[in-house]
Amino acid sequence: MLERSAPNKVEAARRYGAEIVFCENDFAVRTATVERLSREQGKVIVPSFDGEGTIRGNGTLGFELLEQLPAAEVVLVPVSGGGLVAGVSAVLKQSGWRGRIYGVQPEVNPSLKVSLERGEPTTVPNAATVADGLVANRPGKLTFALAQQYVEDVLLVSEEEIVEATVQLLEEEKLVVEPSGAASVAALVRYFAGKQPAQKVVAVLSGGNVELGRLANMAKEHRRQQTAAPVRS
Repeated sequence: MLERSAPNKVEAARRYGAEIVFCENDFAVRTATVERLSREQGKVIVPSFDGEGTIRGNGTLGFELLEQLPAAEVVLVPVSGGGLVAGVSAVLKQSGWRGRIYGVQPEVNPSLKVSLERGEPTTVPNAATVADGLVANRPGKLTFALAQQYVEDVLLVSEEEIVEATVQLLEEEKLVVEPSGAASVAALVRYFAGKQPAQKVVAVLSGGNVELGRLANMAKEHRRQQTAAPVRS
């Protein structure tokens, strides 16, 4: 795990019996560390995003969407290394679905966005974000190829928009969603809410691994900022 990994995620992994090995906050270093441990200990590597099995597993969400929401016109999927958006988009498009699929990334880490613009997997500078699950600074080869084929575009959202979406989900929808998962709602609000013609949009909430104290502090700080904001006439 990266040294900056969220403490609650580290402890959750330990509770499941994992032995945690930390590395520098760089995905290239993490990959090298995993490969070294595999050689030294004979461990099997399960790719976190750029593996066929991982992508196929993520793709099962696409089948659920087709079954439950076949009339959806737009699907928004949070993106880190791209495994989720690659799997979902491949299933939807190969099944004949005619809507549009967008990836969503923090503005500070537009790795897939930049890669699609340049036409090849591209590394962007490492950056910390409140969405600590969306920090892969380079998409995988498999995930990039599928995104290039099936994903309409990648929508970027600010740190403030991610926090606001996280708090909105908690306070209004009574859903505990980590900032990384709430990024899709941030994109929904920024790019689709109130626009005409209205569209049927699905926002994928891709995780709830957030420490409750952090979530409460986030909500408290968000309300404080809203109260302190000047009233515009």
